[in-house]
Amino acid sequence: MGSASQTVNAAKRSEHDSHDETEISKAAGLLIAQYGEEAGTMAARRADALFREGNASEGALWLAIFRRIAMAHSSQVPQHV
Repeated sequence: MGSASQTVNAAKRSEHDSHDETEISKAAGLLIAQYGEEAGTMAARRADALFREGNASEGALWLAIFRRIAMAHSSQVPQHV
């Protein structure tokens, strides 16, 4: 199993403007495995830093990873009726 940064790099290489959904899912899974409940915070902070640096392409990638993490966490939350 690779590191989260290797998987993020693979997602960056997958397509010029749109990122491979499989690689985004892998990166999100690795970040969750590495950081647990803090994975979303880590991805959001990285996206924010990249956007602030003017690196919109990589910021968008990390935002996509953040969204995937959020979706993964929301699917694990019990739904109350």
